[in-house]
Amino acid sequence: MIDTLTAGLALGASAGLQPGPLAALVVRAGARGGFAAGARVAFVPLLTDGPIILITVLVLRPMREHGAVLAALGLCGAVYCLWLARETWRLGRATAADADTRALAGSLREAILVNLLNPNPYLFWLTAGGAWLGRGGVADGAAFVGAFMAGIIGSKLAIAWMAARARNADGRTPPWIGRLLAVVLAILAVQLALTALQAVRG
Repeated sequence: MIDTLTAGLALGASAGLQPGPLAALVVRAGARGGFAAGARVAFVPLLTDGPIILITVLVLRPMREHGAVLAALGLCGAVYCLWLARETWRLGRATAADADTRALAGSLREAILVNLLNPNPYLFWLTAGGAWLGRGGVADGAAFVGAFMAGIIGSKLAIAWMAARARNADGRTPPWIGRLLAVVLAILAVQLALTALQAVRG
């Protein structure tokens, strides 16, 4: 059990610290709305990974060829990330007051959708995560998932705290943060599209 908990925490923390669309949205929310706003987005894996695990176990794993499904998810995720990049860039150009009034509108919804459209969580639960789930009984599986959630959420809470520290003394977000996040989201959109193409070929 100790090995299971340790593995879950380590894998969750490493997943939470990896650059990705959800991490970018945690930074965006934390920089605009403070730590509480970033923390709310950081807890999104608690809402999305349950359905992702079920889809992986019940749908993807029994299928011999799941490349097309992952490719479709990756392409949808890429398009959505591009849209988020556009909106984030526009908010970066807006005045600080405008950014504050629009900052948290739809943040949680966007984070849930971008995580569900990201093929990486599905790949994790198909491979390393799935292997740990299958090692023991129900208690071991639940312990691994719980430790993984603690690791990924804890690491994203740390990201949210650092993003909140980047706010100006008046609580407003420097415009360059929005523009930088827009570029990051655009790069991630390209990476998701490339992942989708590899899934089709592979």
